[in-house]
Amino acid sequence: MKEIKKGFSVRAILCVGLLLSSIPGICLAVSATVEGSVTDNSGEAVAGALVTLFSEDDLYSETVYTNLSGYYKITTNLTGKLHLRFRSPMFSDHRGDVVIDDGMILKNNISLSTPNSQHEISESFPANAYFSKLKFKDNDERAGFIMRCIGCHQIGSEITRRERSKTEWNSLIQVMLDRIDVHDENLQKRYVELLSEAFDNSPVSGVAKPVVTSDILETHIREWKLPESLIGHDMIAHSDGKYYTVDMGADKIYITNPVTNTTETVTIPDQGIELGGKIKYSHAAKRAIFALTLHHGPHSLQEGPDGKIYTTDVVSARIGVFDPVSRQFSGYELPDGVVYPHTPRFDRLGTLWLTIGMSNQLGRIIPRTGEIKIIDLPENDVTYPYGIDINPKDGSVWYTQFTGNRIGRLDPKSLEVEEFEVNFTGPRRLRFDADGMLWIAGFSSGLLVKLNPVSMQFTEYVIPAPSPGKFETPYAVYVHPKTQDIWVTANISDHLYKFNSSEEQFIAYPLPTRGSYMRDLVLTQDGSLCGTSSPIPASASEGGMQSLICLAPNGFQSHP
Repeated sequence: MKEIKKGFSVRAILCVGLLLSSIPGICLAVSATVEGSVTDNSGEAVAGALVTLFSEDDLYSETVYTNLSGYYKITTNLTGKLHLRFRSPMFSDHRGDVVIDDGMILKNNISLSTPNSQHEISESFPANAYFSKLKFKDNDERAGFIMRCIGCHQIGSEITRRERSKTEWNSLIQVMLDRIDVHDENLQKRYVELLSEAFDNSPVSGVAKPVVTSDILETHIREWKLPESLIGHDMIAHSDGKYYTVDMGADKIYITNPVTNTTETVTIPDQGIELGGKIKYSHAAKRAIFALTLHHGPHSLQEGPDGKIYTTDVVSARIGVFDPVSRQFSGYELPDGVVYPHTPRFDRLGTLWLTIGMSNQLGRIIPRTGEIKIIDLPENDVTYPYGIDINPKDGSVWYTQFTGNRIGRLDPKSLEVEEFEVNFTGPRRLRFDADGMLWIAGFSSGLLVKLNPVSMQFTEYVIPAPSPGKFETPYAVYVHPKTQDIWVTANISDHLYKFNSSEEQFIAYPLPTRGSYMRDLVLTQDGSLCGTSSPIPASASEGGMQSLICLAPNGFQSHP
């Protein structure tokens, strides 16, 4: 590193002070600080650079942005031998080792170098810069491609943009389409043409430098790698202060302690469920080939009013129940014919509602009585109920038909259902705000959409990608309960977005890990927005591991 000034430790001073005080023998851990400035080769400040401090094993990291003057400051409880990385688009990464003691203040100024070639500069850009090279005939063709090809990982990332022959692309695309049960020779040929022409190892042009605003400068990002995770689809921040992630590909639950930065693995017992569960006997067996080696396949989860964790298990067609205190497992058997329990949501009465994707149903479970009710949804040419949320104004249950481009409303008392067509494609996950407005992620249309359920008026907002002409694929939304800001996961640019609905303004937050793919967001006790990054396969993510990411927009207060 260009300049590293030796730090000093205040731990000894504080220990002496405590020994002389009325609390003898106690020595509190003191946070360390790493700070400095980031410039380019000419000495100009680099604003908005991501400065990341990694643990020695790279399994935990903390990230801040440089301010408009290029200054950064990380306050951390990490000590020992660590790694420090500096990253900004259009510059080469700079990574080195540092050694930190409790209470140390480490000064570290860095000058980032500009790569020697346009190709190397392109390597610093997110996947959607490369995705823009695909020459679609129209928006409909682009939307169809996104629905079929970006549901598991980015397209345009380092692992997907490698130059391949048409023969290699044909084999790869055939495997991918087979997995979603699509058999169309002309479509396959078209995708071979698109991808082979776009990903030819040529550099990307027309990418603008990121616009850095003061809104993001207090942000602190934490990331915990999940080395065992195969499909760590969703997570929750439990009331016990820990984070619980379900692994649909391994029948496991990962319990992350954000104070100790440790993750415990709990294997879900088979509970008498055979390998492949119920799904292997269903029409969805071919689309869920991963299920043949599993008993449960937990997809999503929610904390119930009783503190237990309720999971939607796609393989066994059950609602799993995990007690984090006793570590005991139980569950609810869903009726025959239920295929792919998907997203759960509790209402204010403690009733659990869920979408059931591959059999076009909703489910209702009342845990206090054990009552289970399955509601069939209207039949259409294309159906796949996906996201779900409860209207805070009247308790009605709203859901998306992801592939059918519709949304639906269920009356919780009469169980009557009505569906509505939408004018955008790929309505995925959705959330209500406190005023009863429904916010929807338009995955394949690049939109954040607001629906007024009373007037049924839709308002569409195009999510502004970091560079002109680029595209976003919003997967999930979350409404902050206090600020009412709308947070959006955008899974092709390594960004999260915050939308201020009163000012109708988007704010972009770059993420430190390339290939990030976040499927949902939750709020933690310390005010962070968190979710798993779970591209499939895990190798599609930088470092080859899935992870848990938490972004604190107003800064993270480290634990003593």
